[in-house]
Amino acid sequence: MNMLASQYKQLKRASGPSPEFTNWTENQWFKKLCLVLESQNTIILSLLNENLANRANLQQQQQEITLLREDIRNCKASQDQLQHDLNDLREENNLLKTDEAIKKQEEALSKMTACISTFSAQRSVSQEEQDQQKLLDSVIVSSQDIPVEHEGENCVEIAQDLLRNKLQLSLNKTDVIAAYRVGKKNPSGQN
Repeated sequence: MNMLASQYKQLKRASGPSPEFTNWTENQWFKKLCLVLESQNTIILSLLNENLANRANLQQQQQEITLLREDIRNCKASQDQLQHDLNDLREENNLLKTDEAIKKQEEALSKMTACISTFSAQRSVSQEEQDQQKLLDSVIVSSQDIPVEHEGENCVEIAQDLLRNKLQLSLNKTDVIAAYRVGKKNPSGQN
C-alpha cells in the first residue's frame, strides 16, 4: 500500500499543475496508477515465473545429472562384469588349448610307444640273428699247443699267434675280434 501511495505521488509530481491534471478525477489517477502497477506486476510475475521455470529446470537438470551418474556407475559395473567374463573366457580358452596340447602329446607318445615296441621286436629278432651269426663265426680250438694260462694274458694275441703259426693262416690284427679261455680249469692249470 505504501508503494501505491508513493507511485501516486510520483505520478502527480511528474504531471505538474497542468490544466489536464486538474480535470482528472482521483478515480482516473487511480486507474492510471493501477495500470502502471498491473504492468509492473506482470513484469514481476513473468520474472517470478521465469525464476520458477529456471528452478524447475535446475531441479530437472540435477535429477538428470543424478540419473547420468547412476548410469555411469551401472556402466562401470557392467564393464567390470564384462572384463571378468572376458578373463574367464581367456582362462577357459587357455585350458582348452592346454587340453588340445596334452591330447597331441598323448597321441605322439602312443605313436612313439608303438614305434619303440616295433623297434624292440625287430631288435630282439636281429639280436638273436646276431647271436647266431656270432656262433657261426666262432671257433673253438683245443690243442696241446695252447700255452698255459697265466695272469694278465691277452687271449686275442694268443689266438692270433696260434692261428698264424700252427695253422698257417694269414690274418690281420682285426680278424680276431675276441678270444676267451673256456671250460673248467684242469689241475694242471690248463683250460
